[in-house]
Amino acid sequence: AQIGDGVHPTFVMELGKDYALGDAARLRPFVEARAGAETLLRAGADLTLGRIGQGELLVRDPANGQRYRVIQQNTPGYSVVLGGDVAFVHSSVFLPEDGGYTLSDSRNRLRAGLHWQGEKSSVFYGMTWLGEEFEGQGEGQVVGSVRLNLDF
Repeated sequence: AQIGDGVHPTFVMELGKDYALGDAARLRPFVEARAGAETLLRAGADLTLGRIGQGELLVRDPANGQRYRVIQQNTPGYSVVLGGDVAFVHSSVFLPEDGGYTLSDSRNRLRAGLHWQGEKSSVFYGMTWLGEEFEGQGEGQVVGSVRLNLDF
């Protein structure tokens, strides 16, 4: 009853744009297309309150949708991130039809997180609510994520 072995090259493209909402707030609507292990089209937005993340490279975690910093400045402070998206799923290797799964027409995610940057370290903690992914799944689930950077 496991997913069979296989190679599943995946193409991912996200288009988004940051809009400044004052000095320390940004709204970033986005659309994402994914083809491969899962084929879907996703649309959503993230609201960031605070200066952490401005002028930095952030990438999106594919499972929970949280954006995390990969190229960062060492400016101490905090940022709060709120976001959500909806995906229209065409197919998934992880939930195969021949395994008895019927995919939900859409997949919803809501997320919140906190970035903290100190002099020599930084931390991100986020919580994400994931809606039902297939028919028969009793309810959504809540997952947490953490990223810790220590410079020494």
